[in-house]
Parts: sequence; C-alpha cells; structure tokens
Amino acid sequence: MNIGATHIRQSGTMIIFISILLTILLSIFVAGEVTKPIIQLSKTMENVEENNFKVKINTYRLDEIGILNRKFQEMLARIRELIEKDFKREMEKKDAQFLALQAQINPHFLYNTLQVIGGMAIKKDAKEIDDVSQRLSRMFRYITKSQNSIVQIHEEVNHLNNYLYIQQIRFHDKVNIQLFVDEDAKNGFIPLLTIQPLIENCFIHGFDSKI
Repeated sequence: MNIGATHIRQSGTMIIFISILLTILLSIFVAGEVTKPIIQLSKTMENVEENNFKVKINTYRLDEIGILNRKFQEMLARIRELIEKDFKREMEKKDAQFLALQAQINPHFLYNTLQVIGGMAIKKDAKEIDDVSQRLSRMFRYITKSQNSIVQIHEEVNHLNNYLYIQQIRFHDKVNIQLFVDEDAKNGFIPLLTIQPLIENCFIHGFDSKI
C-alpha cells in the first residue's frame, strides 16, 4: 500500500514538474512571438531616427502589432511625401532666385572686366591674381551659361574646384582641400549649384568672417 502511494506521489510530482517546464517553455515561446515584432519595429524606428525613411516594415500581420506596423508605414509615407514637397519648393525657390540673379548680371561685362584684370596682372607679373580672375571668370560663365537646372556631376565638381581655389588663396595655409570623386559618378546628374552652397556654408561658419 505504501509502495503504491509512493509511486503515485512520484508520478504526480513528475507530472507537475513536466507541466511547469512545459508552461515555462510555452511562455518563452509566446513571449518571443510577441516581443520579436516589437523589437523589429523598435529597430525600424531607430533607423528612421537616423533619417532613413526608406525602411521596410512587415504589414502582413492581422493582430494589433500588424495594425501598428501599418500605421507606422503610413506615417513614413506621409513624411517622405512632405520631404519631397519641401525639397521641390526649395528647388523652385532656388531656381527663381537664380533666374533673378541672372537677369541682373551682364555676363559679357563681367567676362571682359575679369579679362582686363587678368591682363593687367600678367603685365605686373602677378600670376596669382591672373589665376584668380580666370577662375572667377569660369565660375560666372558656368553660372550664367546654363539654361538647365540639371548638370553633370563633373561640371559641378569643376565649378567647385574653381571656388575652392579662390578660397585657398584667401585663407592661405589655413585651408587644405582635396576632392575625390568616383569615376562612375562623374557622368551622373545633379541640380545646378548644389554642392557649392554646402561647402560655402562651411567657410561661413568655420572661419572668422574678418579673415
């Protein structure tokens, strides 16, 4: 009788132990299924925080997490749309300012004046002044010749090189700049005067304006 009771107790204990173990394993599995998509969404949000608005989200789930993913995806689409609209407005504003500037400039007068300065510099054996006037002339020619707001990257880089040369003359040994452009990228297209304002901003905020 005692042996039977002992066996029953042992069996009951084993069943309870197995039940607890299965419960723990099931809890871990369920918790993983619940937390995994939340962790993925959290990582996606971190990417968005770093201005990566092209991340992809799994929107196929039909539960509350799926609804949350879809709402977040809709919000990202709206943000991208607003960014594109804002960029377009800025480009239109920039084009309008550029056209207004072009209308106020007489290109031939500027070219001729710069050529005169260059000629005077050569007579005075001031090669550096001649170089600056030639570079400035190329910059104005680049700005005023183009009828399109889209140019090839190598054209923009050449314009930037002229600008940087003048800045290096201005700041002497305070500036040392080297440009590296991927050969495959040189024939790509870019909006006119996209790079120079970015670099110019560095000079404005990075150096004393009195220099």
